[in-house]
Amino acid sequence: MILETLVRRYEKQAEEGKIARRGWSKTSVSFGLRISESGEIADILDLRIEMQRGKKIVLVPKEIEVPEQAGKTSKIISNFLCDNVKYFLGIGGDIKYFEKAKKLHQEILANCNSPAANAVKNFLKNGNRQTSKIIQSYRKI
Repeated sequence: MILETLVRRYEKQAEEGKIARRGWSKTSVSFGLRISESGEIADILDLRIEMQRGKKIVLVPKEIEVPEQAGKTSKIISNFLCDNVKYFLGIGGDIKYFEKAKKLHQEILANCNSPAANAVKNFLKNGNRQTSKIIQSYRKI
């Protein structure tokens, strides 16, 4: 009886967006990438939101639900579809971070053949060739 009540409460809170659904987690995200099926960057999306802090209005990362993320440690651990620029773009870190993200996505998406999956696979297959384009766009934001 108690377990059923707890499950119903969890499901209701997840439905209301108060907590993340099982297999998902809420995290702060500042930017997103829109990529074409061929793996080219089509756009950099600024996902930050304006928030009043004292007398100032500042941009803060938006809390969104993403596939469940591993806790970061000193080990190189990539997350699926949402991570920082070291992992997805090979910027500001050892290339091992990018290679770890590439391997994870290749394994998960190996048998997926949808436009979205193909976009991610092609983007990572292209490597971080587009880094300079991203940095230039980022500086404009």
